[in-house]
Amino acid sequence: MQEDYPSSSRFRDNQKYKMNSRRRGVALIINHSKFEVPGLSNRVTTAADGQKLTGCFEKLGFEVRTMMDKKFSKIKKRLHKVSKEDLSQCDCLVIVVLSHGNYGTIFAKDQEYKEEELWKPFTAKNCRTLEGKPKLYFIQTCRGDKYDPGVTLMPVKSSRVFQPDYEVDDNFVASFAALSTKEPQSYLLQLEPHFLVAHASVPDYCAWRSATGAWFIHELCSELSDKPKDHLLSILQRVGCKVAVDYESNTDDPTSNGKKQMPCITHTLDKLVFFD
Repeated sequence: MQEDYPSSSRFRDNQKYKMNSRRRGVALIINHSKFEVPGLSNRVTTAADGQKLTGCFEKLGFEVRTMMDKKFSKIKKRLHKVSKEDLSQCDCLVIVVLSHGNYGTIFAKDQEYKEEELWKPFTAKNCRTLEGKPKLYFIQTCRGDKYDPGVTLMPVKSSRVFQPDYEVDDNFVASFAALSTKEPQSYLLQLEPHFLVAHASVPDYCAWRSATGAWFIHELCSELSDKPKDHLLSILQRVGCKVAVDYESNTDDPTSNGKKQMPCITHTLDKLVFFD
């Protein structure tokens, strides 16, 4: 008996999310430079990161919307508003957050909030018009105060070494414990289908920025711009490799000098994401 197998092109089409609607989707960039929370330092290079992200996602066809230095109530209201829009003609949602953070939490201008507040409005129950479509989150925050010393694998021909990071300066780390009124708790990242969350660092560790911007954001924008035809997981794998191998901190403090960073991806996608 002769069996009918799908052609390679048909198989590939069945394994990728649709990206041919009238609108690519909304890309919401939530950026933070200044804070009202005692002990949090200003993130003075984050405006440049926001500009890179805006240009990158506009080229990919997204309708980019930005928020700068907003209080949590404003952020929550905006997320709810977007979730109630008619997004039936959109293929995708992107949300990028740049701020200070801890494991499972992010700082708005005025307070700390749980990461899950970012994706709760866009579950299948709360946002029907994005049901079955990819929801993509890119989070540039520290996820703790540990430094990653890295491991020696083999000599690297060349590496880019950046200047001290403002996100993990001594003042920020020393005061971090005083910012939370509760004892640290374990945190489980729970996602519905069709979500991806890409963090700049692994749990409990710092995320670094240089005088020109965040390592993770720079490589993310670079890879999305240079290889837009590749699927997203492949792009993020290269981003992780470049951040981990090509970068290390350069500070005057021996406890934070020469440290590394490894981005971390969690996803429940059941197809591949191609932007082009």
